[in-house]
Amino acid sequence: MDHGTLISEINLKQLVSNFRNNRNLPFTTDAAAISLEQLESYIAEAKTKYSGNLDGFRIYFIRYPLGDGPAPAGIGKAGNNLSQPSVVFVPLKNYDAATGAGEDSVLENPGDLYVLSFGDPAGPGGDDSTALCPPKCG
Repeated sequence: MDHGTLISEINLKQLVSNFRNNRNLPFTTDAAAISLEQLESYIAEAKTKYSGNLDGFRIYFIRYPLGDGPAPAGIGKAGNNLSQPSVVFVPLKNYDAATGAGEDSVLENPGDLYVLSFGDPAGPGGDDSTALCPPKCG
């Protein structure tokens, strides 16, 4: 089972923009957590999908778009039909540890990014162990 998800560059840019353009919304996320099993599986899957063209990961702050109804379980609603802040890991190529520079690495087929999203309402499935704290993490 995949522990990450495929998203388009456009979708990633929108999630990042949701965060950057709504800094006035409450920042209710104190931490994010993930099981070692899911993190290791995601990294192994990313290495396979990018077959040697993976040098690192960038972590973006994002907000998910939410509808008018209540927020899905495990994620808080911050206003403007957006979620509380979250994070997403994006594979990089040409990563330079000295500067932190690198390029988001897009897969040739299907042309998407293979990312690890925390608290994603659409999530990778039943084995998703990512959590945003609060509402999780007691």
